Order: sequence, then structure tokens, then C-alpha cells
Amino acid sequence: MTGSDPSLLTFDRVSMLAPMLLILVTCLTVFHRLKVRWPVNVNCWFCNNNSKIWKEDLNWWLCSWCEQYNGFSKNGDYMYNIPEQYATSNMSTRYCRLIKQSNSRNISMNHLCEDCNKQENLKLLELSNFEPKSERHYNAELTKFKKYLEKRYPLCNNCKLTVQTVLNKQALWLTCYKMLFFRQKPIKMLIGVSIHF
Repeated sequence: MTGSDPSLLTFDRVSMLAPMLLILVTCLTVFHRLKVRWPVNVNCWFCNNNSKIWKEDLNWWLCSWCEQYNGFSKNGDYMYNIPEQYATSNMSTRYCRLIKQSNSRNISMNHLCEDCNKQENLKLLELSNFEPKSERHYNAELTKFKKYLEKRYPLCNNCKLTVQTVLNKQALWLTCYKMLFFRQKPIKMLIGVSIHF
């Protein structure tokens, strides 16, 4: 081999390298195309459970646990138009049952009396029509307006007690939920995630 031509040696190396390079590029292309088709793990925005979906459905998918659609645009809207969202029926749907009692001031469990319900409806009506004098001071004006409405349309003592009881139950539930959440997701993980933002 001492007398071999260096151009032939280079040609031999290129002829061996070209098929190996072609095989490598083919394998990478096939792997990339298959990877796009592999399922990915996603976390539901509503129930916080993980589901596996196809990568092509990543922008809009149905949770297998709670059957809620997930997929939001950059501004927070749904990425998909749901016709049922805009459909209205001629019949209004009632999600609670009113309890008829002889004394209208009676309060059943977790319900306000008739007068306080009217007061709350008036508060909501006025609050929905609220327009600030200055957009820059919107939050301050809204807080002031809410305090004004609370004074103008007060709840009776029994209803105040009912509202406070419900709020205390909700606070207890939220505390338990937070404790469960932190037990499932260690604080180190949450701190690590917040640092990256």
C-alpha cells in the first residue's frame, strides 16, 4: 500500500461515507416524522389531570377525565368556536329549586331571604352598569362604588350570618385544596417553575 494513489484512497473513503450519511439522514427523517405522530402528555386546565393526546391535537383537545375542551389562544379565548356556547333556548333553565315557605323572612340552608335576594339583584344590576369616571382609576372607583352599594342595599342580620357561614366553608375548602395541591406537587418543583418565568 505504500505505492497507492492518495486520490483513490480519498475516493474509497467518500464512497464509504456517502451511504452511511444517507442512512443516517434517512433514519433521522423517519424518526422525526414518527415523533410527530407519537402521543404527548398534556395537563387539563380544568381538572388538573394528565391525558395523552396526539401531537397534532395539541392546540385543541378534549380531556379524557372531565370531558372539557382545552385549547386557548394567546389572548385567553378558546381557539375553537363552540356553537353551543351561543345557542339559546326559548325555555330558561333553572339550576336550583325555590323553597316556598309561609314566612318570606325565613332562611333555608345557604339561601338568602326574599328581600335580601332583591337587594342583591339591585346591587348586581347597578354594578353591571358601572362606568368609571377615569379608566386609570378603575379599580379604586370600583371598590368605592361596591362599598357604596353595600351601604345602600344591606343584608339583614340572618342573611349576613348565612353569607359569612358560606364564605367560611369556602375558605376551609380552599385551604384543604391548597394543602392537597402542595402535597401532590412539592414546593421545590413550584419554585423551580416560577424561577424560569
